[in-house]
Amino acid sequence: MEIMTERKDVSLGLSDLQEDEGLLISIYRAWQTHGPTRPVAEHHIASSLRKDRIYRALEPLFGLLSPANESLAPLFSIAEQCKTALAKCGVVPRPASKIASSGQDRLSEIASLSYQILLR
Repeated sequence: MEIMTERKDVSLGLSDLQEDEGLLISIYRAWQTHGPTRPVAEHHIASSLRKDRIYRALEPLFGLLSPANESLAPLFSIAEQCKTALAKCGVVPRPASKIASSGQDRLSEIASLSYQILLR
């Protein structure tokens, strides 16, 4: 009998992430959607996280997210700066390959859809 150790068909969800990893995802999503311009979005995010320990790492994080980085060489440098700044704040995101997928988010989505179908 073969035991599956890794499932390739299950993607990671927010419930699989640690609190700090989820915060990074939230920052990225806010960076994409807040404000008509990048500086407005970054100001909004920085204002809302002013008292959070990750505040000190926002500048390198915004640099990593910036679409102005067309070359990979500076991008790797910015990524290292971001990683260092996050580590100084006590935030060390795990590589996706090291995060076990529980499938909890997918189960919640399926349950929600089934309730919607039942309550139509």
